[in-house]
Formats: sequence, C-alpha cells, structure tokens
Amino acid sequence: MHINSSGIRSDMIFHHFSGLVTDKTDYTVVKTPSNPGFYWGNYLVFPQAPEPGDLQHWQALFESEFRDCPDVKHMSFCWLGQKDRPQDEFADFLAHGYEYDETLVLKGSQFHLPGRRNEDIQCRPVLTEAEWQQVIDLHLLVYPESQRNEAERLYVQRIYAQYRNMHAAGLGGWHGAFIGDQLVASLGLFFDDHVGRFQNVETHPDFRQRGICKTMVHDISAEAMKTRPVQHLILHADSQYIAAQIYRSVGYEVCETLCELCLTPEAAEKMRAEA
Repeated sequence: MHINSSGIRSDMIFHHFSGLVTDKTDYTVVKTPSNPGFYWGNYLVFPQAPEPGDLQHWQALFESEFRDCPDVKHMSFCWLGQKDRPQDEFADFLAHGYEYDETLVLKGSQFHLPGRRNEDIQCRPVLTEAEWQQVIDLHLLVYPESQRNEAERLYVQRIYAQYRNMHAAGLGGWHGAFIGDQLVASLGLFFDDHVGRFQNVETHPDFRQRGICKTMVHDISAEAMKTRPVQHLILHADSQYIAAQIYRSVGYEVCETLCELCLTPEAAEKMRAEA
C-alpha cells in the first residue's frame, strides 16, 4: 500500500528504527515487539476510512496480524482524513468502545518568531542521565495518566529508551529549554534523508504562557534547517489543543489530518467479555 500521508511517512522514522513495517497491499502493518503497550507503535494503516460494516473485518485483520504478539492488548487503526467524510461511517466502532481522535499534521521550512522571545531559557541538547530523567519526569507530569498502571509506566520507559537509542545512532536527539539546571520544556527531533519530525513537545505547567514553547520550537526548527539536509520539518498536534496555534505562529502550516481509532486494553477486554 502506498502511504500518501506526510504525517504517517514521518512516523516511519521511528517504526523502521525500532519496529517492523509490512506492506500488505491493502493496508500496512506496524509492529513494535519491544513495546507492546505502544498504541501507535502497534497498529494498522489503511488508505481510507472504514466503510459501514468494516468493524468485524478490521478487527479480524488486527487479530490475525498480531497473533504473534500476545502482549498487544489494544487495537488501533489510522488513515489519512478526507474532507467532508461523515463520522457515522465508523459509528459502529464508537458503539463498541473505540476512541476517535484527529491529529493535525503541520509542515514548515521557513520560520519566524512573532513578538518577544523568552530570554530566560537556554535551549540545548539533553545529554546527561539526570537531564534525561528530567525529560521523563516532565512527560509524566504533563500526562499523569501515564502513571495509571504498570503497563503505562513501562511504555513510557521503553519509548524514551528508544529515543535515546536513536540519538546514539545519529538520527537526531532530544532538546530542552532550561532555566538554570531546571528543565522547563522539551522536545525530540529526529530525521531521515528528507524530513525532520518532532516528538513530544511539552512544557512544564508552571512555566506556560511565557513564550517558552514558541521560542524553543522556533530556535530548534531554524537551527535544524541550517544544519540538516532536509526539505522540511513536521509536527503533529492534537486537533482539540492549542499547540497547533503555537506552531503556526512560527511558520508551520497544517497540511493534512490523520484519523485514528483506538480500543484500549480495558475496552477490548470488556468487548470480548460481552461478545
């Protein structure tokens, strides 16, 4: 299956490094055996939204493809959104406990910093063990649901271990905005031969609305375009959150929308019990 989504292709920077990507002609399988709790590291990519009646078919495909991964307890599906497609096409997924999300994909190559920059921060690579621990602690603070159970905590430890391994392999790295020795914001930026892709742009709740995120994203974006032979950089943003506004303010533009359906392990267990 040809993947015609810039956002999904940029995901492959990570999947090719730590997982398996298999073209099945009608869909693509992404597996991350080392991190089975990673919803968007173990999923199926389709070329279009599900049609009415596709629930059983898509679930059967997922179960077949992940039969050799018994620790994958969820089900996740993704496709490139199309304008004016009614959501009732997948109403049966929602009725069976699936969560639906839309992710905005933003692309940029020329950047500007509107208004005043934050002069209190120093943006620099995250290198030491203590700094990496601050990155993980910040993520857990921003997303407290990541500490709900052991599976969630294990997922976080594994995904950041992957980022560190990618840094060691020369594929990019993690950057922090520091005030003194305190990490107040961070992000990852990784590359293939053509594009750079940001990951987990996060700001400490006590330091928001100070222009820190805007300054950090601008500075690291501008530096990357100077030092890396890439055509553009890509960011993903939740369609229901303000992050996309911040990214657009420094020069990024929305180029597409990704649609995602996910059945969590808890919802999957409930669905099977009721079947």
